[in-house]
Amino acid sequence: MAFSDQMNKLAEDFVIEAEKVIKEVVFRNMEEIVDGTPKDTGNLMANWDLAKDTTGERDPISIKSPIERGVAKTKSMNRITKGLSEYKVGDEQITIFNNVRYAEYVEEGNNNQRNSGWVSRQAIVMEKELVHALNKLVNKLYAFSRRR
Repeated sequence: MAFSDQMNKLAEDFVIEAEKVIKEVVFRNMEEIVDGTPKDTGNLMANWDLAKDTTGERDPISIKSPIERGVAKTKSMNRITKGLSEYKVGDEQITIFNNVRYAEYVEEGNNNQRNSGWVSRQAIVMEKELVHALNKLVNKLYAFSRRR
């Protein structure tokens, strides 16, 4: 196999692996965000979503009566899984959002809430994990290319 063919194959493999790493890190951290969502009726917890663009304009799920924590989490994680399945390396960004009208107030908290800012903190963790995981992948690619 010619060197250029090897490099093309290496680049294709890198994109496939990078996609896997990104999806895994985002999914794991979204699970933390959903789990950390305060639950009263389950409405906020059930409405986490992600999109490949910045609009985040999907209609929220309307919860008429309180639902179990597990049901609310399943609704969000199903939407997140669907959103991640549409993601490809090269898409500019993934937007995490919750269209429930009071989500911002819960995130910002008040003097009585110990849990405020949990989404922002988890986003910082997610970013660090993504950088670390992708750096490992780049180093692996570099080491492999040096052996050739």
